[in-house]
Amino acid sequence: MKKRTKLRLAMTLPPEPILDAALLALHRALIYTRNITLHPDASTPKQVNDLMEAFHEIPDFLVHWDKHDLDELRLHLRCFDHTRWIGAPDFVQVFETRLTELSK
Repeated sequence: MKKRTKLRLAMTLPPEPILDAALLALHRALIYTRNITLHPDASTPKQVNDLMEAFHEIPDFLVHWDKHDLDELRLHLRCFDHTRWIGAPDFVQVFETRLTELSK
């Protein structure tokens, strides 16, 4: 009989206000991405790519917080330039507003 080895994942989560604010920004980015794909527009693939470039590392940051920090998280959020896209949310502002609310 084969012995089974348990795989143990070591996760280090950020403080709860940072986790909550980052997950809210990610949630809003995913909803926004879903919504823009419903509209035929030549810029949509580039806009989706810009969004994913900004957000693709954030889940890893959140589960390996000991290797990352708030400045690095903010840097990635700023990678999506909302001013390039009409009607795009400012995800840095979404994050910062929620972080401020939760830190009071």
